[in-house]
Amino acid sequence: MPDYRAVIRAVARRDQARVVLDGMTAANDLGLTTAVPARIEVLTDARLKSIKLGNQLIRFKQAAPSRLYWAGRPAMRVVQALHWMQDMLVNDEERVRVTAALHHIFADPSHGQAIRDDLRSGLHALPIWMQAFVRSLLSSDLSVTVKESPHKTRRTVPNIDHTIPGGPSRVGATGCCTFALADVRDLTCR
Repeated sequence: MPDYRAVIRAVARRDQARVVLDGMTAANDLGLTTAVPARIEVLTDARLKSIKLGNQLIRFKQAAPSRLYWAGRPAMRVVQALHWMQDMLVNDEERVRVTAALHHIFADPSHGQAIRDDLRSGLHALPIWMQAFVRSLLSSDLSVTVKESPHKTRRTVPNIDHTIPGGPSRVGATGCCTFALADVRDLTCR
């Protein structure tokens, strides 16, 4: 039996459709839940028939373009999983567990940086409650090295706020230093 992810990718490629997985499936893919969906809902901009794979049913549901903002983007699964887990994130223990799991995903050398960058660039498209959660994830995950000149030593500055490119940014755990990003000659994220 083929993997449902491969089937969804093949159908989207064949019909040139944008697709977004439902939240439970995304959360299961990321390891944020052990719940296994019996029916996988896929939001799409095309009219597609449902596909049965063994005991699983892939149901394609037509959606407005505004609901497909994250289609084909690296952070799609993270965003959809957080939408589905919204009520669960109220519990402190669950919030800590999900935060730790997402930090592990962000640390992945092959996809982590792309996911973090995608979340930063698409922060405006998230609901307000999720913006706060994602900002806290990204700020606690980011470590920046600032190089002032080739002859001076490097300083590691945690928690830099990249929300206003070229504008003032707070630096340091306490947020006591302020500078414009344009003043820094070389900024390297690691």
